[in-house]
Order: sequence, then structure tokens, then C-alpha cells
Amino acid sequence: MNFTGGVKGARFALLPVVGLLVSCLGPPFTGSLHPWSGSERFTSSLRCGMTEADIAAVAQRFPLRIHEAESVPNTLVAQRGDTLIFLSMKALLLETYQVTWTSGFTKQSFQLKHDLCSGEKYVELHLDASSDLAGASIWLDGERIGEVAKSGGFSRDIPLGVHELRLEKLGVGFWSTKLDYDESSSGYDRVPVPEGALAQASSDA
Repeated sequence: MNFTGGVKGARFALLPVVGLLVSCLGPPFTGSLHPWSGSERFTSSLRCGMTEADIAAVAQRFPLRIHEAESVPNTLVAQRGDTLIFLSMKALLLETYQVTWTSGFTKQSFQLKHDLCSGEKYVELHLDASSDLAGASIWLDGERIGEVAKSGGFSRDIPLGVHELRLEKLGVGFWSTKLDYDESSSGYDRVPVPEGALAQASSDA
């Protein structure tokens, strides 16, 4: 029995369905493996201390749309298609940038965050803990860098290299994990804290 015709027919029958998904889902469905091809040329034109007017003048050469980031204070966004370049301002002067883009369906990809003033590169760490760990101290390489929020979250830019991240809460215990970031790392790292991890670590100590 010859199934070739049936398979070929099914394959072509699916094409309108795929087209409908693309038209309905938009950029998340048609995401790419790489950001906009001109993003590197644009970011190489950025300098520490640029004003918003300076940035707009550079963006016009590409061109890029510049607008304020929603819910992110002191941040501008340079946009081309599904590529977003976040520009962090300090005292109205450019300090850092980070390139992100949609790489498929709802997946967002992130390049390392670049500090134009210091030359350092960072990974944006997002700690995801349960709300009962709110107030727990967070330590990086022996230095206290903050505490878990009431929602159970915590965010911080972490420089490249090998680090020890440690959580401690009085009366509960501690939990630690290793962070290892290099030039090939994603610029975004979500680190979940396992349920009951602090109590378990305390009992094992």
C-alpha cells in the first residue's frame, strides 16, 4: 500500500493552519534565534553619559523607535520589530543597555547587560522563593545584598564569574547554590528556591 500521496496531502493541508497561527499569534510565533541584525551596530554607538537627545539622534540613523519602558523607572527602550534594547539611565544619563528579543512563541531571550561606564557585564538574577521566606537575608560571596520580598522574589544584577548565593532566615535555616556566569551565559537567570530547602539544609548541617 502506498501512503505517499496521503502524507503529502496532509502536509499541504496543514499550511493554511500554520499561516493562521502566524497571523493570529504575531511576533511570538514568528520569533527568531537572533536579535535584529543591526542591534550590535546600534549598541556599539552608545556611550556612557549620553542624554536622551543623544540616544535619539543615534537611533534615527537606523531607524529605531525610542520610548519609555512601562513599569521600569529611569529606562528607555529602543525597538526594532521584536527586538527591545533597554537603556538604563542614571541622573538622566545613559549607564547600561541590554538587548532582548522574542525567540519563539512567548519565549524571551536576553543578552548580557552591559555597563557602559565601568565596562562590566552582568546577568540579571531573579530569585523565586515562596512567600514564607519573605525577609530572609540574601548573601553573595559572603556579602549581604538584600532580602527576599513579601512576594518571595528578589532581583539583582550579578557580574560574570563564579559566585555563591546563600539564603538565611532566623529560626528556619539556610540554603546556598553556585552561580557560574561567563560570556556565553544568558542575560537572565531565574533561580527557584526549592520548597523547604532552608529547613532541609539546616537539618543536614
